[in-house]
Amino acid sequence: MLIPETTTYKQLIRKFVEYNAVAASGIIESLENKEAAKVLEGLSSDLAIRVIRNLQINFLATLLENVSDDFLQKVIPKIAPQLLTAIFMNVSAESRTRFKQHINAAIETQIRDLLEYPEGSVGRVVSTDFLSFDKSLTAKETISKIRSLSKKRLPVSYGYVVDDQKSLIGVLNMRDLMLADAKDTLESIMRKDVFSLHCFTDIKDAANELAKRKYFAAPVVDSENCMIGIIKAESLLKGVQEGSSRDIQKMFGSGMGTLTLALSSGWVCFLT
Repeated sequence: MLIPETTTYKQLIRKFVEYNAVAASGIIESLENKEAAKVLEGLSSDLAIRVIRNLQINFLATLLENVSDDFLQKVIPKIAPQLLTAIFMNVSAESRTRFKQHINAAIETQIRDLLEYPEGSVGRVVSTDFLSFDKSLTAKETISKIRSLSKKRLPVSYGYVVDDQKSLIGVLNMRDLMLADAKDTLESIMRKDVFSLHCFTDIKDAANELAKRKYFAAPVVDSENCMIGIIKAESLLKGVQEGSSRDIQKMFGSGMGTLTLALSSGWVCFLT
């Protein structure tokens, strides 16, 4: 798919983002990485941020690795520290160095603080391998988004739903989603009784909870019930991603000496 360079096309994209940033984000996620990056760079920094807030973290990280330094200089200062933390944990070491040039000392401190979870807590082994859905999305929009993202080999099993404040409010059952009316919103489809783990939960306790419920994964939330990732049963046994944690520690340092690999993405909620 070729992206036209006409002024009219760019104006149309801008108007669409202004009208419905969530829907626009879904369309951008369906594009190839370089095409999506080109569309994003064609937006003003404020409109780009509206799109960025609604993109899946894995896709967003790849997308930002394909944009220019000039664009990064405009948008990175406007990205919330929680989201920046998630981005840093999903890009290459080279990209981390490149992105860090556009982050001031205050934001560095916030990122470091977000990465500090007690040793032995689930926050240290949380995974960012998940997808997000807003409560306002319809069943039709969600199914379309799942199909699009599955082509990129992103995981699709559990579905979690967030409210306007990006707090975890429900879980999606895929059968419920497929049988729902096309215009039904996720808020009306979701199951409100959702099991989650606090990021400070001891790993052994978390493993016991997952085993008791026979879950292979569960959402992890912070003290404000914002989702920061998922915890997988296999991760509890293996203590994954310690190499990534060390890399980020070298870059930002750690006041408590317990830098974690937990990624704070409380602005959004996800599928595993």
